[in-house]
Amino acid sequence: MATLSVTITESCTLNGKDQGGTYSSFSNASITQVTKKIVKCLQDTEVALYKTADGLADATGGATYKEGSIKYVRITNNASSNHVLLMLKNIANEEVYYKLGAKESFLLHSHDGALAVGADDNADPAVDSNDDDIELVVAEAKGGASELEVFIASID
Repeated sequence: MATLSVTITESCTLNGKDQGGTYSSFSNASITQVTKKIVKCLQDTEVALYKTADGLADATGGATYKEGSIKYVRITNNASSNHVLLMLKNIANEEVYYKLGAKESFLLHSHDGALAVGADDNADPAVDSNDDDIELVVAEAKGGASELEVFIASID
């Protein structure tokens, strides 16, 4: 086993005063597997980055992990100008999208119960009982092909 520690450093001087800081945002001493890969995303083509073992049966590509084993994920868009749409799905095929710009990173921690999808447009996800596990993460490049760096730490 290994310990994964994630530290975020912010640096911003505003009106001559440093407004940044360093934050130890995450640590897990039970990591047994790390996957780090570059995934090429073609424009307007969905590619599965990874899924869980009990994930969606129609997912293609990517890697499969045991449900509940993923503890940390970083997805970085290495493109200089193109953005990528990240799609997170639960087992009921409910989707949440996030637009990841060029040179930006997206962080995820535990996937258990992390996807709060409202039952309708007026539902409050904070009180919705439909909190499901993230089962599938898909990327689709927009404005041209992009390369994503995907870092996954898991316990199985």
